[in-house]
Amino acid sequence: MSYMDPTSSKQTRRKRSGAPTKTVLSAIVAVFVVTVPGCDGLLSGDTDGGTEPPEGVDVPDGYRFVWSDEFEGEEIDTDVWTFETGGHGWGNYESQFYTDRTTGENRNAYVEDGALHIVARHERYHGSEYTSARIITQGNQSFKYGRIEARIQAPHNPETGEMDEGVWPAFWMMGDSFADIGWPYCGEIDIWESGGNDPYHVSGAVHWSTVPHPEPYEHALYDQTLEHDTPLQEDFHVYAIEWDENSIEWYIDDLHVGSFDHSPLDPNPFRDPFFLLLNVAVEGTYYFSGDADPENYPQQMIVDYVRVFQKQ
Repeated sequence: MSYMDPTSSKQTRRKRSGAPTKTVLSAIVAVFVVTVPGCDGLLSGDTDGGTEPPEGVDVPDGYRFVWSDEFEGEEIDTDVWTFETGGHGWGNYESQFYTDRTTGENRNAYVEDGALHIVARHERYHGSEYTSARIITQGNQSFKYGRIEARIQAPHNPETGEMDEGVWPAFWMMGDSFADIGWPYCGEIDIWESGGNDPYHVSGAVHWSTVPHPEPYEHALYDQTLEHDTPLQEDFHVYAIEWDENSIEWYIDDLHVGSFDHSPLDPNPFRDPFFLLLNVAVEGTYYFSGDADPENYPQQMIVDYVRVFQKQ
C-alpha cells in the first residue's frame, strides 16, 4: 500500500501485470520520476526487544522473541497503536474516511474475543462514502530485521462471509525516517495486501526512491503475488516476512511467496528501522481492488496477533 499525504494531489497508481497463475505472478521493478519532494510525517520510536514470549507463542527455530500484541485486553493498546484519521483518497484514490471510533454501533476498530477488529462501513462521513480504520506503531514500536508476522482473516461481511470487491486490506511497514525525509525515501514494506476483486491472491511489495533526499524522488516498486487455493477471507492465515541486511522473503502460512534482494540499493532504506501499520481501505488504485458494493458492508478484518522475532 503506497503512502502519501491524504491531501496531496500526487497519486500513486499500481497496475496489474499479466494473467493469474498458481505461482508467483510477477516481480516488477518500475521507476516513476516525480518532480516534488516526499511528504512529511511524525517521529517514530525504536525497540530492542528480547523478552520472554507470552504463553502459547511458538518461537521459530533460530529466532528469539522480540515483541507481540496478542490483543487479549479489552481495548486497543494506545501505548502501542495510534490512529491515523482522514479522507481525501490517501494518495491512492481511496473512498474511505479513517476514523478513531472504538465504541458505539459505528465503531471502526476495537478489540473483542482476543482479536483486533477493523471494520469498513458504508456511511456518508465528512465527505466520504465509507469509513474504516488505520492504526500504526509510529513513535511507539519499530524494528530492524527479523520475522514479522500477523495472523489475519481477510475482510468479509459478518453475515454472508463474502469479501467485497472494493476492499483493500494491508499489513505493512514504513521506515522510521518518514518523519524526516518522507515517502518513498524512507522505504515501505508491504507484508500483505489483498483485494476483493480477486480474493485468492496474496501480494507483497517494497517501495523506495532510487535517488537520495532531498533530490526530487524517483519512485521504485518491486511487487509479487501468489494465488492461494481458497479465498483468503474463509480462514485465518499467517502473513510474514523474513528480513535481513540483504533480502526480504514473503510468506503465507510458511508458503514462500517471493523474495527481494535489496543489497545493491544505494540509497538503501531497508537497512534502517520500520514501524507497523494495519488498515482496510475501500477502492483505490490497487490492482486486486475493484468497485465497492454498498450492500455488501460492513466488511470486517480480524487480526489474531502481530509478532516480531529476530535472529539469535
